Amino acid sequence: DTLTDPDTGAVTRAAEGVTAEIEAIDEQIAEIEAEVERYIKQLQSDFAVMETRMSQSTALLDWMQLQVEHLAGWQNDD
Repeated sequence: DTLTDPDTGAVTRAAEGVTAEIEAIDEQIAEIEAEVERYIKQLQSDFAVMETRMSQSTALLDWMQLQVEHLAGWQNDD
């Protein structure tokens, strides 16, 4: 029967077509997941750099505040 022939039947061809579509979608999902994973790692790296720079900025600000306080105290000693 041309409809149900296990090698060339319409049902078999339709099933193979669906299977091929599923495989293509699975590949797209895997590619998107890999892209998302790379993006997450990049964001984590960027965040770590930001934290380091923020810490350095805070330390610099603390030092500058001490310098200003020292200058203010030096000027008041006169």
